Amino acid sequence: MLWEKIESRLDSSYEGWRGRVDGFGQTNAVKRRLAGQEWSDAETFEAILLAVLSSDRDWSKIEGILPDLREVFSEFSLRRYAKLSEHDIGRINSWFVERRAGSRNLKRDLCNLVHTARRLMEYSRVHGSAETYFVSLVRQNHNDPKLAALRLGTPGVYKLPALGVPLAAETLKNLGFDLAKPDRHLKRSVASFGLFDFGSLGKDNHRGPPEDVSDLDAMEAVQRIAEAADVPVVLVDNAIWLLCAKSGLYLTDPQLAELAG
Repeated sequence: MLWEKIESRLDSSYEGWRGRVDGFGQTNAVKRRLAGQEWSDAETFEAILLAVLSSDRDWSKIEGILPDLREVFSEFSLRRYAKLSEHDIGRINSWFVERRAGSRNLKRDLCNLVHTARRLMEYSRVHGSAETYFVSLVRQNHNDPKLAALRLGTPGVYKLPALGVPLAAETLKNLGFDLAKPDRHLKRSVASFGLFDFGSLGKDNHRGPPEDVSDLDAMEAVQRIAEAADVPVVLVDNAIWLLCAKSGLYLTDPQLAELAG
C-alpha cells in the first residue's frame, strides 16, 4: 500500500514528522469540522491568510513567525484588514521582508487579500458569517470540497481575488474540509509515483509539475491513496509535502518513484 511506504520513508528519514504535521493544524481542523464546530470570522480570515502565506516561499520561514501574526494582523480581524490602504500593506510586507519571510509576490497577494476580506465581510454581514461562504459552496458542489476549490480558484462568480485553485484548496483544508492541495509538490509526487505519465526521470530531478496532470487529477489521486488506507486526505497530502519540500526530505523524482515501486 502506497501510504504505508510513505509513512515508512518518513519514519526512517524524518524524525518528528508527525508532530510537524500536527502543527499544521489541518488534521485537527478536519476533526473539528466532522464534530460540527463552526469557524468565527477571525478564524476564517486566519485560514485564508495562512493559505496565501504558503504561496511561493519556504514554509519553515512562516512557521518561525506564526506566533507574531496575530498581532501583525490585528487579531485576524476581517473588518480591520478590509479597511487597510496600500500604504498599510506596504508596511506589513516590509515586516515580512525584514524577517526573511517575504516573497516576490507577497505585496500583490496581500493587496488581493484586502479585496477578498471586503467581499467576505459583506457576506458575513448579510449571511451571518464569512465561513458560510465556503460551507455553502461545498454544499452546492455535492459536498465535494475538491469541486468547491475549483470554483473558488478559477474565474467565475465564486472566485476570490487572493486565491488560485491550490490556495483555495489550502484555505478549505484550514477550514476543516478534507482534500489535498494540488500544488507543484503534489503533482510532481503523484506523477513520480506512477499514477500519471510523467515521461522519463532524470538522475537528480526536481522538475516542475507535469502539465497534463490537472488540479482535479492530483486531488483525486491523493484522495484514492487516503481512502485505501482509511486515513484523512489532509494527512496524506501533508506527508507527501514533507517528502518533496525543501524544508522536508526534498526527494528527487527518481527517489519518489523508487519509494512507490
